[in-house]
Amino acid sequence: MASKLKTIGHYGIKFFESEHEMNDYDRQIEGEPYYSGEIQNMTYKKAIRIAEVHPNCMKYWEYAMMPLFKGYDKNTRGGTESPTKAIESLKTKGESGIDMPYIIIWKILN
Repeated sequence: MASKLKTIGHYGIKFFESEHEMNDYDRQIEGEPYYSGEIQNMTYKKAIRIAEVHPNCMKYWEYAMMPLFKGYDKNTRGGTESPTKAIESLKTKGESGIDMPYIIIWKILN
């Protein structure tokens, strides 16, 4: 089972239960994906290009000298230092209850 399409900026994001499902979907998108694989293996450098900056980022930076990324679930709504956790928080409650470790991120608008 694949998740519904989510977007951040000009990027489309879908989560998957298996690598096979992810690879099947990969063939349906135009161009090369920005990232496809296990979300835990996404590099920090790739994740920060996708994750949105939290509105309180400047206040947090002054306090902790760390960037703060916008989360979308109740646990990360106040922000998170982990850009991959911010992206993963796009999962719905139902999707979070299922093990969906695979992700494809691609640029929707070129």
